[in-house]
Amino acid sequence: MNNLNIFIICNKHREKNRYTHSQEQISKHLSNFNIKINYYYHIWADEITDDIYKKYCKTDKSMIKHGRNMKINPLTKGEVSLVLNNVNCLKKILKEYKEGYFLILESDFFLFDNFYKNLVKIINFIQTSNLKFDVINIGKGFREYIKKKKLSKIINTIKIDDALSLIKTNLNCGAEGLLWKIESIKNFIQNFEKENDINGPWDTILDTLEYNFCIYWTSFPLLHGLSVTDKNFKSEIH
Repeated sequence: MNNLNIFIICNKHREKNRYTHSQEQISKHLSNFNIKINYYYHIWADEITDDIYKKYCKTDKSMIKHGRNMKINPLTKGEVSLVLNNVNCLKKILKEYKEGYFLILESDFFLFDNFYKNLVKIINFIQTSNLKFDVINIGKGFREYIKKKKLSKIINTIKIDDALSLIKTNLNCGAEGLLWKIESIKNFIQNFEKENDINGPWDTILDTLEYNFCIYWTSFPLLHGLSVTDKNFKSEIH
């Protein structure tokens, strides 16, 4: 797919195990397809100085909406670095591309069988239906917990085929695999730069934006993050 680029948030030198793992995943699932794979890294947790922390952590408004606040449970420098890595990755995309679709993966991604086949279905459907969206979450994340606690609201369900649908909702379910389009990246960055406020973890920032940010989940995940399911897969960035 010439119109798809994959960006992996990974420090090759400080996440050697994750980098090796990601290469194995690419070799297994994507090596036969025309997809440009990019690795991106901006800043590490121990590079977040107190001045950087104070510059960006201005409020906790998205945290509060998720039952957390800066006084009792403040953002870690790892969480701040994850936001800055994603935001600056999006800025890089805006500088280098004028169109296309961009899948941003966290470094612990594990691709399920038929990953590429289902991803192609989604992008083809987006193009033929002119679907309006900002991000499509294809990761497993915290779906089961959110469903069990009935935290999300299903706004609409759009059928792609008998097996795969897109579910429009008001909540994100993690950030291990997010599909963006260039227009939604531009809108997000313009909105973020108004205040440059890291007011919560990356995934919760995206579902508390103060403009009509359209989130879809796939009806089943195409991947999951090993740090969520495997206690031995340590979250290096934190």
